[in-house]
Amino acid sequence: MQIEPATIEDARAIADIHIEAWRAAYRSIVSTDYLDTLSIEEKASVWRKAIIGGTPQLLVARIEDEIVGWIAFGPCRDEGAKDDEGEIWSLYVKPACWSKGARRQLWCQAREYLIAQGFKTVRLWVLADNAQAIGFYRAMGFVCQSETPQKFFLNGQSLWELCYARTLADE
Repeated sequence: MQIEPATIEDARAIADIHIEAWRAAYRSIVSTDYLDTLSIEEKASVWRKAIIGGTPQLLVARIEDEIVGWIAFGPCRDEGAKDDEGEIWSLYVKPACWSKGARRQLWCQAREYLIAQGFKTVRLWVLADNAQAIGFYRAMGFVCQSETPQKFFLNGQSLWELCYARTLADE
């Protein structure tokens, strides 16, 4: 498996994985009606702009010529975040490749990029009902920052998310 920076040509594959992973991971969490309306073209446009603009940074995991996962990361977007706080904005892998090491390799490479850019800590937000992702992040050393989930709305549906964080220097 190769981990490398995303290119503009990768935007469509990133969008495909984004939607496929959402539909698989969030089917019992997010409204099916909403999941069914996700557009690959719209997501590809978003990711093309991000790749061109450089924010967030994107890395892809490839097996041979196929992209099997990706991670988006950069400065922490939380209000009041310090300059040395990074954030994992998104991390998705094709469902057929879950539990095969792609998430771990993407995280490890993004961690190296964040350290090289001077970040000391990293945060992420995860849906409170996403037990698989929470288990992965805990295994990677992330610790929940609050026992009270934060409420947000997605297409009129209220959902809950938790903030996890860790220092970058610790292995």
